[in-house]
Amino acid sequence: MKLTQKLPTWLMLSVLCAAVPRAAAQQWQLVWSEQSIRLFLDDELLNEIPLATTVNGSIGNHANPFTEPQYILLNLALGGDNGGPIDDSALPMRYEIDYVRVYEKVDLVNP
Repeated sequence: MKLTQKLPTWLMLSVLCAAVPRAAAQQWQLVWSEQSIRLFLDDELLNEIPLATTVNGSIGNHANPFTEPQYILLNLALGGDNGGPIDDSALPMRYEIDYVRVYEKVDLVNP
């Protein structure tokens, strides 16, 4: 299988978030509509991508994966190309998720 070397638009904007105390926890929000996916941190828009531009290449049969059913996977990735080296003195560290809420937009005109 040949993989593309093109970076997705999501990687064009890197956001570094330091570990914060529970009292200062941050709120992440992903708003997914038929037109776009928008990513917010504490109500500040970090990134937006129009779904018309998220079509796979020939390996993905030119399909748009974001028009298909999805599921939620919560993950903490450390290091790597985008994350940089890990400061071992910061470990162990807690990865704490207080809650996850999922909302579905309701069509009030045609319920």
